[in-house]
Amino acid sequence: MRNNIQEYGNLEKYIDPKVRDTFLVQLNQAVEWIYGEGQSAAKDAYRAKLDEFKKIGVPVKNRAAFYQDFPILLEQFTAFQQEVNDKFANATNLTDQGRSDIINKLTEAQQYFSNIQQAISNKQTYEDSGFKIDEVAANLEAYKYTINKMLNAPPPKQEAPPKDS
Repeated sequence: MRNNIQEYGNLEKYIDPKVRDTFLVQLNQAVEWIYGEGQSAAKDAYRAKLDEFKKIGVPVKNRAAFYQDFPILLEQFTAFQQEVNDKFANATNLTDQGRSDIINKLTEAQQYFSNIQQAISNKQTYEDSGFKIDEVAANLEAYKYTINKMLNAPPPKQEAPPKDS
């Protein structure tokens, strides 16, 4: 982690510059402690040090995951949206209500991704986005599943015309 948050590290832009220098000093002190007094320290002492670093390190890693992976998920959604639009135009199995349901669900998904984009547009990458990348990915999969299920629904059964007696 130490090398990743230093200048030019892959996590550098995801840690607040005001916190980074202090955190690096603490990491360096911990490394010295591990090779010094820490060699004979109790397991609880190691856990306490680890928990201390997780308070800063885990949010940094979560921000990195979000800001690196969100554009990929957005790209996947855009491709899915295009795929749905292509299938939608030629779908003969859909009722008017089915078409309306698909449009509404796709619009809901668009709004979801737009809200995220808007929320993060004015944030620095070292600021929490307010979103968890795992939840965004799960929501994308849920939208895809629901829309595909509606899009691939079998056509409604046609009622047979009444028989003449």
